[in-house]
Amino acid sequence: MIPLQYRHYNLPPNFPVITFLGERWISPKEAISYQHFHDCVEIGCCRKGRGTLYTGNRTFSYEEGDICILPAYVPHMMQSASEENSSWEYIFFDPEKLWLRQYTDEESSRNLSAAFSVSQPILAGKHAETIRRITEQIFEEFYAKPEFYKTYVRGCLMILLAEAERMLPKNKERAKGAQISQIRMLAPAIRYISERYGESVEIPDLAKLCHLSPTHFRRLFHQVMQSAPLEYLNRVRVAKAGTRLLEGSGGVRKIAEECGFPTLSSFHRAFQKYLGMTPTEWKQEYQAHREENIVRSLDEIQNPLLFDTPIGTAVDGIVSRKREENKDG
Repeated sequence: MIPLQYRHYNLPPNFPVITFLGERWISPKEAISYQHFHDCVEIGCCRKGRGTLYTGNRTFSYEEGDICILPAYVPHMMQSASEENSSWEYIFFDPEKLWLRQYTDEESSRNLSAAFSVSQPILAGKHAETIRRITEQIFEEFYAKPEFYKTYVRGCLMILLAEAERMLPKNKERAKGAQISQIRMLAPAIRYISERYGESVEIPDLAKLCHLSPTHFRRLFHQVMQSAPLEYLNRVRVAKAGTRLLEGSGGVRKIAEECGFPTLSSFHRAFQKYLGMTPTEWKQEYQAHREENIVRSLDEIQNPLLFDTPIGTAVDGIVSRKREENKDG
């Protein structure tokens, strides 16, 4: 199994969107030894260079101008081609908290969220003009922050999500893993895990939500998500627990129980399996790099955004400090 690391994002609760803008967000050329995952959606735009995107055991080539859309909890890593580092700008957001809960129509919510409920990326090249144009508009809004930019961004992300959904049947790489009908079939279980991860989650209950037998559900889930249902559940639990640890919201035992781990030993085993260290060791490692790897969210700039690799500092989620230093000297 590929080693995994969890990266924590402090999304503001009232406007759960942040951006990494500037020139310091690079993909390394060195060999990739691990992959990481987030608890929110990632949209990246390759500004320079080319390379390879790794998601689990799959690989996808990217080049300058490509847009990559990744769902929450999907392990991934990007590696630049040998000749130069590739640089990116990113948008991170929580679609459910941003606007999906405004829908009373179950079918509309399920259809819109399907694009971000699978384990394979959407890579939009130069031919996907609408997605490229909308993504650039979002970046422009965050650079300038004009009046009503948050409302504008909410609308852009909704359109972007719908465009991504439309791309699914046409994307050959995704079609190899699952058809759109299969993706939608699993959506109730994905949402249930996301909302009820702290409770006892049983496979028969998940299968019933999807109107499938447990055997068929396990087989289909593994085909679509590239992991067993319980492994996916534990990955979500570890991610949620990691967020709680960084926020300091309760002791380790309380966090473990509220995130679905019946004992401290099972909690520690899960951290060792997915992150390669104990919860305490993981928290200490992140805190050691707090100052050099801080990114501030838009609405709660006192809350840090932590990384496992030193890649620069951004202020107010807008422009990297290195970029400003270059301007000054």
